[in-house]
Amino acid sequence: MRGHIANDVSPNPSSGGVNGRLSVAGLKIQLKEPFFSLNDLVMEKTDAEFTMSGGNIRLTALTFDGPMVEGRITGVIDIRQPMQDSRLNLSGNVKPRPDLIARLQESLPAVLENVRTLGTRGLNFRVRGTIDNPDLSMR
Repeated sequence: MRGHIANDVSPNPSSGGVNGRLSVAGLKIQLKEPFFSLNDLVMEKTDAEFTMSGGNIRLTALTFDGPMVEGRITGVIDIRQPMQDSRLNLSGNVKPRPDLIARLQESLPAVLENVRTLGTRGLNFRVRGTIDNPDLSMR
């Protein structure tokens, strides 16, 4: 991961945890497996609002915006040791940009009949499993 980070973390007396906000500019994520011929994702801006309490991170809103996609993720990460065993319960929506839509036009299954509307309505997804072995499903 590469980028510039700014953060703001403050105690939350009602939950015994902390509230936080994290902003990252110029984030580059290397994918383990290529996704529609993409080897990495570049995000010009990524912002996360979260609460950490009792071994959980609750993402109130994680928004990202890049040249290929924009989107939003919410949910809970149950922190475990080692970190890669942490459990994911996340859902979100991703909207491909025109360059990615052009790539997807030929690759997406026939069930998604109108690929062009993905740029406006996006694609809902869910991530379950662990950090080391996430299970991604599209809805």
